Amino acid sequence: MAREEIAVMKSLRHDNIVKLAEVIETSDAFHLVMEFAEGGDLRQYINSRGPMEEPHARRAFLQIVDALRY
Repeated sequence: MAREEIAVMKSLRHDNIVKLAEVIETSDAFHLVMEFAEGGDLRQYINSRGPMEEPHARRAFLQIVDALRY
């Protein structure tokens, strides 16, 4: 991971992107400390609740697209 990538990740400020709090470098790896995002990931959501209803899936998709566009 390049220092430029870390700088870009630290600078990201968007409601749909988890913030990078800190980077810890060890001799063999970088460890990223991210803000806590309550609720788990999309896979956990679908495994526990089943497929999303279309309006909910559409909202989630638009949030992802908005973050990628940013």
